[in-house]
Amino acid sequence: MWTSQAGLAPLYHQGNDRAIYGLGTTDDGETVVGWGVRGTGWVHAYVKTGNNVAWLPGLNANDSGAAHAVSPYGDYIGGESLPDGACVWDVVHGPRSLRSILEFHRANGFGGWELTKITGITVVGDEVRVCGNGVNPQAQDEAFYATFPVTRQMLSGQCFLQDFSNMAGQMILIQIREVGSTEPITTYFAYLDAVGRYSVETQMPIGEYDVSIKGSHWLRHTESNVTFTGTSAGANCSLINGDVDGDNEVSIGDYGRLSAAFGTSLGDALYDYEADLDGDGTVDIGDFAILSTNFGSVGND
Repeated sequence: MWTSQAGLAPLYHQGNDRAIYGLGTTDDGETVVGWGVRGTGWVHAYVKTGNNVAWLPGLNANDSGAAHAVSPYGDYIGGESLPDGACVWDVVHGPRSLRSILEFHRANGFGGWELTKITGITVVGDEVRVCGNGVNPQAQDEAFYATFPVTRQMLSGQCFLQDFSNMAGQMILIQIREVGSTEPITTYFAYLDAVGRYSVETQMPIGEYDVSIKGSHWLRHTESNVTFTGTSAGANCSLINGDVDGDNEVSIGDYGRLSAAFGTSLGDALYDYEADLDGDGTVDIGDFAILSTNFGSVGND
C-alpha cells in the first residue's frame, strides 16, 4: 500500500499470516479488503481498518474466500466464499451468499445463474448495488448486476416512565451489552412518544444481548438475552421514578436535592427539573410522595 505520508509498505505481514492482494478500499483509504494466506496456507478474505486486520469467515466452517470490493464507508464487503460463490459480508449478518439475499428479497432475473463472485459494491440511499462475474443459463461467462435493500436492524419497544405526566419527547439512554456484562458495546439515545414507544436503528450482529435502559430521574432496567434477528429486536420496560441525582438508586441524596428545590416552579432560579418527578412543572408534595414510596430502590447494574 502506498500513501503520500509513508510511501510504499507491506499491507499486512505478521508471522505466517500475510495479505497477498489488496483489491478494494473505501473512499478515505482507511479500510482495505482483499485476500491473503494464514499459517495453514488456505486463501482467506480479510478486511484491514487502520492497524487492525480481521480475517473474514466463509459461509461454512471450512470455506476459504476472497474479498474483492468494499462500499464507500466500509459497511458492506463483496467477494467470494469458496466453493459457494458470490458473498456479501456486513456487520449485522456476517457472511451471506448473494443468492440467499436475492431469494430472501424475491429478486427476479437470476434463475439458472451461477453467481461466482462480486467485484464491485456500493450503497446508494437505502439500496446496496453489486456487480460481478457469473455463468448465465446458457453456460456462458457473463457479468451481472444486482441490488437489494440496506439492512435496517431496529431495536424498538415500550418504556413506561412511572409517575410521570407526559412521556412524549422524554429521552432515554439505551446500552447494548454482551450477555451478563455491565460494559456497553454501544450506546444510543432515543425519544419516547406519548405512550412510551421508542425505536432506534442498530448495527449489532445477529445474536443475543442484554439491553439496559435508563431515564434521567428513573432507575435503570436491564432486559437480559434480547434476540437481535438481523432485522429487529424488542425490549420493554417500566422504570421506577425518584433517582434525582442520577446515581441509580433512590436514597438520602435524592431527598437532599429535592428539598433544595421544594416549592419552586419552572422558571424559578432554584427550580430543578430532575426533582420535578411527576413533570407537572412544580417541585411539591407530589414529588416528595413519589420519592418516599420508592425510597431504597436500586436500579439494575
